[in-house]
Amino acid sequence: MAENYYKQGLGCVPKEQASRSCLRALLLCYSNLAATHMSLGRMRDAIEDCRLAAEIDQNFLKVQLRAAK
Repeated sequence: MAENYYKQGLGCVPKEQASRSCLRALLLCYSNLAATHMSLGRMRDAIEDCRLAAEIDQNFLKVQLRAAK
């Protein structure tokens, strides 16, 4: 269920039209979706989520650590 909720959250805000606060929400959704994919054993999906989060903020340490795992 978490995967569906994070995907719904991602669909609510287009990256190109997002304000700074909305970009932060997108970043957290991608990061949490990556964690969900990792827990489901879907590592390729998790890496893609981390890549998308890093495009928003390459200095977000949590997503870098997730990608390294």
